[in-house]
Amino acid sequence: MFGQLTALVLGTLVVTGPLAGDGGAHVFLAVPRRGIAYAARLLATAGYLLLAGLLAGVLTSLCARLATGDPAVGPGDATAWRAVIGCALYLTLAGLLASGVATWLRHGVATLSVTVAVLFLLPFVVGETAGGVARFLPATAGQLVLRAEPVDGPLGPWTGLGVLALWAALAVGAGWWRLRGRDV
Repeated sequence: MFGQLTALVLGTLVVTGPLAGDGGAHVFLAVPRRGIAYAARLLATAGYLLLAGLLAGVLTSLCARLATGDPAVGPGDATAWRAVIGCALYLTLAGLLASGVATWLRHGVATLSVTVAVLFLLPFVVGETAGGVARFLPATAGQLVLRAEPVDGPLGPWTGLGVLALWAALAVGAGWWRLRGRDV
């Protein structure tokens, strides 16, 4: 949970920090092609979060092995490596989702409010009452890659991560659409 919040905050601040005040004007004067500036921010966000996610995944895997004392748990297990790589990809995609929403909203607090609500609260509110729709929400689908045991349902670990990637792509695309059409 703390890793997800950190990814959301980083994804938000990378976009909204420089745009505060007249900072956006300086960015777009230095790089008038907005797509290049936007892509650079997204690439920086993705790079940092991918490295942090790999580190978090490896450390968590090692701690799980130490905590359980079971040699089948941890770095020697294929499922653990899937979870390590999935952790890195999950955090990266969550940060990119936040960057896309931040570009659309242009306000850090609003972005964090929306992304925290969508990733943490909405799956609990929707639950199973909506005929399984909650399975396709970003966090619910994306976190399937972190589970050791498969979950019954239409999504597997990698397809669940693909659903999160689709949500992130929609957010990044919506952010780009909004960015290209407005003044700083």
